[in-house]
Amino acid sequence: MTKPRIEFTWSVNLGQLLTIVAIVAAGVTFAVRLEGRINLNENEISNVKASLAEAKQATKDDISDIKRAIEAIRNYLTPPRDYGPR
Repeated sequence: MTKPRIEFTWSVNLGQLLTIVAIVAAGVTFAVRLEGRINLNENEISNVKASLAEAKQATKDDISDIKRAIEAIRNYLTPPRDYGPR
């Protein structure tokens, strides 16, 4: 039994050409959609970062208000000191 001879040629038939065009078109479509999703995610990330910064500042303001209220209560509940006769 003899092995068939394999020859390589640069000839391209229509089926191969259509397959190549379909693969390239799919790759371009995937790349464009991926870029759009990346941009969308970057926008969402920047929005979340801005929201977190605002929430952090609001929390700091709330904490400072609570500290002032606690200090006012302490001052109210602390009896005046008696330093003796003058």
